[in-house]
Amino acid sequence: MTGLYKVFRGISWFLMHVIFSLQVENPLEQPFEGPLMICANHRSYFDIPALMTAYPGQIHFIAKKEFEK
Repeated sequence: MTGLYKVFRGISWFLMHVIFSLQVENPLEQPFEGPLMICANHRSYFDIPALMTAYPGQIHFIAKKEFEK
C-alpha cells in the first residue's frame, strides 16, 4: 500500500468507526488472492471510505462520468 492510501485509510477508519459507527457483518478472514471487483450498490461518496475501512486490502476506485455532477 502506498503512503497516501494509508493516510486516507486512517481518515476513513476514523470517520466510519468513530463518527458513523460502521459495523462490518461477516468480515473476510482471508483476503482473496488475485483480482477482485466490488460493485457498490449506492451512489454516495460514503461508499469510498466505507469500502476502504471494511476491506483489508488496497482498493482502486473507478466511477462513471455522471458521478462528477
